[in-house]
Amino acid sequence: MTKIDFFIDRLHRVCSNLNKKTEQTIRRDTQKIWLRIRKRKTKVKGHNYSYWILDGGVVDGHRVYRNFKTKKEALFEAQKLRIERSKIGEDALRLNEKQKKEAVLAYQKLNGRATLLDAVETFLQHLPQDGVK
Repeated sequence: MTKIDFFIDRLHRVCSNLNKKTEQTIRRDTQKIWLRIRKRKTKVKGHNYSYWILDGGVVDGHRVYRNFKTKKEALFEAQKLRIERSKIGEDALRLNEKQKKEAVLAYQKLNGRATLLDAVETFLQHLPQDGVK
């Protein structure tokens, strides 16, 4: 069982143990914060489909929507976004996945010898005026 499966399962168990009134209160309170999860239905070539939409709010001037097959997946992603936003702020949400991976690799290469900001400042000090050669 992967960590994601574990957290999804744990989240499902917690939600299923709540009575309906408490769940409605939590849903109403979380919608006030900035995330909304909605169920959508569509019909394609005579077949009915349903999916869940997570409205992630406005990030860097654009509204963020994500689609999921199940409500459980949408709830898990919403919780992840809440934690990420509360821990590292909205600036972190402006980074794309590639930039986040590069930052992690940079920290691994620095191995505690310096901060990422120190490394960038040193690089820029030694950079020739006409750019990287």
